[in-house]
Amino acid sequence: MSSLASLPATGGDLKTGIEDSLKRLKGALGDKSIDPSEGCAATAKEKEDYSGPCPVCGKDHGIANTPESQALAKKVFDEVKANGFSPDLPYDKLSEKGNMVGVLIGVAEDGTTKVIKAFSGQVGKTGIYDVPGWAEAVPTKFPAVTEELSKKFDEAQAALTSLQKQIPEVNDLASKAAEAGKAAEKLVREGKQKDSDLQRDLKQLSELKPPEDLSDTKALGRYQSKLETVQGRIAEAQKRIKELESEIPEAQKLAETAKQLATAKRDEVAKLAGVASNKIDQELKRREKEFKDASAALLDDFAKNREIQNFNEEVDDVKKQARSFEEAIGNKELSHNGQCGWCAAPKLLAEAKKQGITPVSMTEFWMGKELDADKSEGNIVPSCKFCKSFIGFALCGLEKKQEKLAESLGETI
Repeated sequence: MSSLASLPATGGDLKTGIEDSLKRLKGALGDKSIDPSEGCAATAKEKEDYSGPCPVCGKDHGIANTPESQALAKKVFDEVKANGFSPDLPYDKLSEKGNMVGVLIGVAEDGTTKVIKAFSGQVGKTGIYDVPGWAEAVPTKFPAVTEELSKKFDEAQAALTSLQKQIPEVNDLASKAAEAGKAAEKLVREGKQKDSDLQRDLKQLSELKPPEDLSDTKALGRYQSKLETVQGRIAEAQKRIKELESEIPEAQKLAETAKQLATAKRDEVAKLAGVASNKIDQELKRREKEFKDASAALLDDFAKNREIQNFNEEVDDVKKQARSFEEAIGNKELSHNGQCGWCAAPKLLAEAKKQGITPVSMTEFWMGKELDADKSEGNIVPSCKFCKSFIGFALCGLEKKQEKLAESLGETI
């Protein structure tokens, strides 16, 4: 699907459009004759955000982050904020996760300036990776293999999600049953304690004797005080024991009902999962591993089989580029990570190659949930470590392409 839009010419006609495109090409090449106030003139510093080493030629290559692409990025930011990625994918879908969003300005062979836009991964946590009007992921060399791995991933995810949705209710009922059981046990313990206290006080009551000298008012007062205290405790214990005679059976009944509900739900979920009731926890772990393995296989396929074509028409794969880069920076994770095909930058560059567009500038920014100080909404963000692992190779030959197209367009004016 196309994700291209044309930037309008300042004067509105074809000739002016070509002249504007030529300025952008010259600006990207660092031509000092281009007025910086026009926004498309690129400096060496503006290429630092989106650059990386090329293992083929040994040089660093980058694409400029110009005021013009930044202004366009702001426009796309406002559009997504107001209207979402599409009518069915409003902005609030980014509240759980967030996305890197990028725009690329490039020039077509006919001299028109084009705009490509892309977002990283899926929209928020919707599971939607492709949206009309936005660049697709870097294509794979073996679509059938990727499709089969994607199918296994989807099946593993669906199976895990289905069980995960049931587990909270199972756990909640089990927790309630445990709480009800503890409440009943607490009342039983209280009953035993009250009975023990009653027997103690009855014994103490039987052992209380009035003073032999009843005229000894102090001794008689102490006796009567103890007598009243013990009798009060006995009365209180008898009253509470009487209450517990009805409270304990009721609590035990509630505990048994809660236990039956928890057992029934566990049996129901176990049956749906096709396992014995006491095997649910093991089944959950099995499905988690199955999903993890399917995810790893799919990501590895993405990394191994996604092709990059640079502007010298050389083709390489993401995993090889990642490995070359990781050796340079001492990072041992990149060659096993398939995010490269889903980041915004590679999607923009792959779409440009697919449509025959020569890039001149690019800007990426963050939208949605804030992840850290750098990934705060609206912040312009440089290439991540995954993109830096191959962006140098992907941009190799771009300057020659820009020079050749500029020369061709210059001859038409």
